[in-house]
Amino acid sequence: MSAATVFDSTLFGNIFGTEEARQAFSERSYVANLIKAECALAEAEEAEGIVPAGTAAALREHCDVSKIDWQLLAARTEIVGYPVLPLVEQMSKWVAEETSGYIHWGATTQDIMDLASVLQMKTGLEIVERLLRKVTSTLEKMSAAYRDVPMAGRTHLQHALPITFGYKCAVWLAGFRRHVKRLEQIKESCLLVQFGGAAGTLASLGTSDSGIRVRKRLATILGLQDPVITWHVARDTVAEIINYLALVGGSLGKIALDLIIMSSNELNEVAEPYVPHRGASSTMPQKRNPISSEVILAQSKILRAQAGLVLDGMVSDFERASGPWHLEWAAIPTAFISIVGSLHQAEFALSGLQVNKDVMMTNLKSTKGLIVAEAVMMDLAKYTGRQEAHEIVYKACVEAHENGISLQEALEKSPHVTNHLASAELSKLCDPTSYYQNEGVDDSGNGSAPSKTPEPAISAATQVSKPHDQGLLQQQQHVVTGQSPLNLFPVNSTDRPTTTAWPRQTDVSSASRARQGPEPVVGHMGRLVSNDDQVAMFAGSSTGVHFISQAEQQLQMLRIHTDTFPSSVYNLYLHNIWGVPPKDSESQVVAAMISQLPLNAAGILEATIDRWTPLYPVVHKHTTLEAFRRLSEDPEHGDPSTLHQILGLLALGTLGLPGSCVESHQHFLCLSETYYTMASALTNILHERPSLPTLQGLEISQIYLQLSSRYSVASQLGGMATRMAQNLGLHRHSQRFKFDPLETELRRRVWWCQYSLDTFSSAYHGMPRLIRDQDVDTDLPSRVDHDQVSRESVAFPLPGERSQVDTALCLFKLAVIVGEALEKLYSTTRRRGGVTKVNQLQAELTMWERMLPMHKAADPEDDGADLAPVAAIDTFEVTFLRAAFYNATVHVHRPALAFTTADPQFNVSLLACGRASAELIRLSATSVSDSKNDDGPNRGIDAVIIAHLYPNGLHMLWQAGLTLLFARWKGQPIAGDEEDEDLVRSCAETLRHLRAGDASGYVAQCADVLDMLREKTFSAREAQQPAALDQLQWNVWDWPMASALELANTLDAMPMDLQFDTGLGLYDAGVAAQQKTTTVNDERRA
Repeated sequence: MSAATVFDSTLFGNIFGTEEARQAFSERSYVANLIKAECALAEAEEAEGIVPAGTAAALREHCDVSKIDWQLLAARTEIVGYPVLPLVEQMSKWVAEETSGYIHWGATTQDIMDLASVLQMKTGLEIVERLLRKVTSTLEKMSAAYRDVPMAGRTHLQHALPITFGYKCAVWLAGFRRHVKRLEQIKESCLLVQFGGAAGTLASLGTSDSGIRVRKRLATILGLQDPVITWHVARDTVAEIINYLALVGGSLGKIALDLIIMSSNELNEVAEPYVPHRGASSTMPQKRNPISSEVILAQSKILRAQAGLVLDGMVSDFERASGPWHLEWAAIPTAFISIVGSLHQAEFALSGLQVNKDVMMTNLKSTKGLIVAEAVMMDLAKYTGRQEAHEIVYKACVEAHENGISLQEALEKSPHVTNHLASAELSKLCDPTSYYQNEGVDDSGNGSAPSKTPEPAISAATQVSKPHDQGLLQQQQHVVTGQSPLNLFPVNSTDRPTTTAWPRQTDVSSASRARQGPEPVVGHMGRLVSNDDQVAMFAGSSTGVHFISQAEQQLQMLRIHTDTFPSSVYNLYLHNIWGVPPKDSESQVVAAMISQLPLNAAGILEATIDRWTPLYPVVHKHTTLEAFRRLSEDPEHGDPSTLHQILGLLALGTLGLPGSCVESHQHFLCLSETYYTMASALTNILHERPSLPTLQGLEISQIYLQLSSRYSVASQLGGMATRMAQNLGLHRHSQRFKFDPLETELRRRVWWCQYSLDTFSSAYHGMPRLIRDQDVDTDLPSRVDHDQVSRESVAFPLPGERSQVDTALCLFKLAVIVGEALEKLYSTTRRRGGVTKVNQLQAELTMWERMLPMHKAADPEDDGADLAPVAAIDTFEVTFLRAAFYNATVHVHRPALAFTTADPQFNVSLLACGRASAELIRLSATSVSDSKNDDGPNRGIDAVIIAHLYPNGLHMLWQAGLTLLFARWKGQPIAGDEEDEDLVRSCAETLRHLRAGDASGYVAQCADVLDMLREKTFSAREAQQPAALDQLQWNVWDWPMASALELANTLDAMPMDLQFDTGLGLYDAGVAAQQKTTTVNDERRA
């Protein structure tokens, strides 16, 4: 163990940083970027004719960081003082002598070192942006969830005015939103290419503009910005980046300091997530120290120190600094690892923060009304003037302090007060919960506030039917607007104005409203009510529940009727006048089915839950196994919902196991189908019994139906499950309701599973989604394992630890992106702005891909190889996510293939679809190969699951092969001839393997079509393509309607009927089509 700092320490490394950040700023990464810079320079110079052709290809082929002699490089660097010359010496030995002479052509040491540093910072900023957005999203959810939780606002550590915890979170949030904006600007202005030569003049490349052209091309190759002039002694860009990190660290430090003070025993208002023994003391068992906040606070000071170093480094002499530059070598890695560690700790602390609302209220009232002295003063000032009112209230506060009485009691002793304010008015003014209504938050959505405004939390006065609704204070004006986790990548948007045929009479009132104050917010909201079976159901506002509670509250205020309404007035719309069906017959059915379960059912259930939780965490293992035990012990009183779940899990768990069925054939579904048939028989019984267990069973059935290729049935069942999830209120934020920790977590997981199933099913069938994002404000599931959540508590994993649901969270976020693509690109009515939409969605996919878990094998030469290994990631999970990502990429880019070929986006999207299709074929073929060689319990099934499970499908695999051919037909092959042909052949072979007993033979037929197209395409590859092929830049929508419809009808049969002659036969078809169009146009003109 040679670590000397906390950042590369085995003990402290994952406290002060992350493995990802350490790898990005390791010396191995740095040297790899030095090599990348040298290769890119050769490529740019070769393109401009400065070095011989083939130089760049030779360097890229033979120069790799894995070849480095580290001992020699270190020894030579110690002598030279810089690593570039020793690196060039080694690179020269890896290539031919005639090539080695052109390495480092025209560059100087600082050019290459600056490029390597900028490339490292670019990677670092990508990591920072991802974590920054996660923390921002968490703060958005907290602002919305706690906007009605009152607490004491403090100045100089003393009570000042009442605020809400949501307001405090919103103040934190505002700073982070500004940081997100700053980061966008920094990426544009600070990530600059550096190429200036010995003194920055590029004189070594001659007197022409060759040097400038090389620099511009170098910037394009490396994805950097091209500066106006060299910046090697103008270090403001580096200083700006590091100072930006220090700014973010300062904001994090502010949050950490607040949390530390609020978690003290004297306040006890919050606590960091509970993890056994985290923050424990060696001598004081009661301690639970705020470890994350302490680390963040220390890191904020470290970051400010690095900011000072790079500011000192800006003061450099003449055209090459004689020392200040070296400060950056120490500051850049330290700053980036530090900020990444801080953001990681902040996300852990905030996402699972324990908020003690009752304690906040107790602390708020602890000063007996003194905290609202300003409210009394401002009201009294209407009668006495502000200065006199201040003096009157000040004396009352002194008396309250000295005599230990409340502020109201002290005020009522003063005739200067009672002459103007009655006791009832004083009582209202001295209520701390009535003086935080308008907390100075702009809800206009101008970019500094969230774009979505969730409905307010439920009033305590309206909580009369069930104890599930949280008793939160009613708020007339929102403290802060909230944002759903659906907005993973927020962008500014402008709502389109709506029109109506009804006469509007709001102009005058709107004008007067503008003079009076802010526009009121619609305050109606839904709530949970009980149906006839006493199951909590969500009643939306249109049912009238909010109006009923308004009327009830008014009655109580007027003392007309002080009792609460019976719950039946709220759930009357759910009442079944026919009555509940008898359950005797159901008990017999349940008992009969239980008797048919296998003896090892418990073992199958446990293995199935473990296998499927990483993708669809529908059930809680310990609860489900306990329910199965009770079901087995007392089958006569078994719950059909529980049995439905059990049968669905057994169907999933027995996939591929030998068994018999009515067809008397060997099929991977034979045994599973037995249990699914029993489960489907219970579905009719459960239609009238909406509940969380019923919904869990329906989701399990949807998964099984996908794997058995009954996608239409899965879609129909999904519609029923989606409506049931909404009826149960799962689409609303978990903080709105009071459930125990386990049920709260299960509600989140079950909702997001159904959300993903609905989105992927819609993409699969080309149908509109049933769930609209604008109706959803629920939060994402917590990163906790089965054994970390119970009815009593939740224990969160430590920062850096993987959880069982990490893969599922990735899948849920991908579903959000796919859903957004369906809304924006596959809408029936909104088809404009396609290029912008595609690019925005691709940016979101790129961000998502960076969060994708990857395997990492430790390099024996890597100094970090002695660190503790990261928890193993199942290959099946990663393979499935990869396949889903490639299909999502196709969904995003394929609409652009309807553009004309002259449009630049057509070529970009065709390349994206082609690359994704090629990777999907490789992945599927590898998965099939691995399944053949797998001797584990799931032998041969993994490939089938990956191929059949949403958002994948055999049709997408077939279309992947077609996409490669289509790209060639368009003159843009994805790879070389042999590689493309091998990929298409592999696609057909994989389809044949995955047909899995396809009785109709359709899968094999599609594979045959692919082979036919491949043979005719590549048999003609030597033929000369006609010049007119690339000139067919027409779009079917530009044609006369009659011709367009005729062509569209022809296209349906085209894959089966194409005749390939010389040049693929497309030229004749194109000419004929154009001639036909000309004829039709001439006829119309006539």
